[in-house]
Amino acid sequence: MTEKLTTTSWRPNWTRRDHPLVRQYLRGPHTVRFGFLIVLSAVALFLMFGGLSLPMLYFLFSLIILLHIAVNTGDKIHLAREGSTWDLLRAMPFTQREVLLSLWAASFWQINRTWVMFFYRTLHGILVTGVIIFSLLFAEIPLAQWFLVLFTGTLVIAVQPFADMYYSGMVGLLSASLTHDRMTGQGLAVGGVLVYWLTWLILSGLVLWSSVGELELSHVMLLLTIPLILPLVGGYTTLQITERLP
Repeated sequence: MTEKLTTTSWRPNWTRRDHPLVRQYLRGPHTVRFGFLIVLSAVALFLMFGGLSLPMLYFLFSLIILLHIAVNTGDKIHLAREGSTWDLLRAMPFTQREVLLSLWAASFWQINRTWVMFFYRTLHGILVTGVIIFSLLFAEIPLAQWFLVLFTGTLVIAVQPFADMYYSGMVGLLSASLTHDRMTGQGLAVGGVLVYWLTWLILSGLVLWSSVGELELSHVMLLLTIPLILPLVGGYTTLQITERLP
């Protein structure tokens, strides 16, 4: 096993499904109750708003998935404490960062096995593609700079879902590390995700408001880079804080 995990790869060991800590959580069944919540919410949105509900459905998907990742990742620490195995996990021959990131990776692989992730990424790709097309056709962007928009937009399609889940997972880990009470930890995780989600929407709204009547390249680049930089910086900072906790 050790030989397999130390094989040279561009991917860190903790991202692999055969990592001991990740594999431990992938053995059990994964709840899909939140999937039914999404379906019911989607039906309600379409009944209320019709075709205009597609962006709202995406925002709903992103929020529910981020909340699920945060709570599920933090719960792994709480459950390990309740089962008196947390100290054992931390004593394993892995760095503290690898242990923490392995818990988040396990949550990601669990949700990645469901239909929800495919649907979420499809919605994400459709909306970002729409933003790219609208920007190229109606914004004041020189033809020579179209490649920059296309490249950044493609990067957002490929990376943003993982960046969002990275941030929410780190918030879940920090919340569970700050308190031993499970309900309090879940509340902190939900609050951290809501703060990020609302900040993202508010900043994007401010960019759109400032560009009324004249959408320029700078506005488009802000709209595309905010959802990348915000969760990556926030997630890394949160991980740094978690590592320094006793």
